[in-house]
Amino acid sequence: MQIFAIQVEGARKAAIKFSAAVLSAAVLLALFAVPAHAQDVKVTNTGIDEPNPVTYRNMFEAYGGLNLMTFTAGDLPHRANLGGVEMLGTWWATHHIGVGVDARAEAGTTKATSNLTYFPLVEQFMLLGGAQWRGPHNAHVSLNYHGYAGGSDGFFNRSLHGANPVTYGLFPNQIAPVVATGISLDWNRSEKWAIRLTPDCYFTHFSTPTSGAEWEETFGIGLGVVYRFHDK
Repeated sequence: MQIFAIQVEGARKAAIKFSAAVLSAAVLLALFAVPAHAQDVKVTNTGIDEPNPVTYRNMFEAYGGLNLMTFTAGDLPHRANLGGVEMLGTWWATHHIGVGVDARAEAGTTKATSNLTYFPLVEQFMLLGGAQWRGPHNAHVSLNYHGYAGGSDGFFNRSLHGANPVTYGLFPNQIAPVVATGISLDWNRSEKWAIRLTPDCYFTHFSTPTSGAEWEETFGIGLGVVYRFHDK
C-alpha cells in the first residue's frame, strides 16, 4: 500500500507539472498571437510591407530533439529520470489534421533494491503512431495537440552482468503498450524552420511477475527543431 501511495503521489505531481507546462505554453501563445486569419507583415529594405512567408502550406514536417521523462522501472518506491532523443515525421493531410510516426529512445539509471551497490541502467525504445491537430497559430507561433500510441521495448538488465532484473525490483525485459499525449509550441524562425517545446504525459503498461501489469502516468518534456517542406 505504501508503494501504491507513493506512485499515486508521483502521478499527481506529474499531472501538476504537465498542467503548468500547458498553461505556460498557452500564456506564451497569448503574448505573441494575433487572430489566425490576420495577415502579418514585414518591412523589407525597400520600405514596402510584404506578407510574412509563414503560411503552414507544407505537406510534410520533420522534428528532431532531446527529451526528458520520469519513469518507475519496477516495484520501486521512486522514479527515475530518463533522457534521450526523439524523431517525428508528420504528413499534414489537411491544414489542421496531421498523421505522425514517432520514434523515441530514453536511457537513465535508477536506484534499485538495497542489495545492489550501484544504480542499474534503464532503457526504453518507443515506436508510436497517431495524429496531430493544429490549433491556434499565426506567423510567429503555432500550438499543436497530439496523441500517439504504440509499443516501448524496455531493457532493464544491461548493467546487471546477466542477473535477473526482477531480483532487484526491476521490470523484466519486455515490450509494453505506451500512450503519449500532449501539446507542442512551435516558435517560427522562418517559413521552414521552427523551435519546438513539447510537454507530454506518458501512460505505460509494464508488468512484473509479482504485481502484474498496471498503467503508470509519467511526465516528459522535449525541445528540438522542426523543418517544414513540400508545399501543397
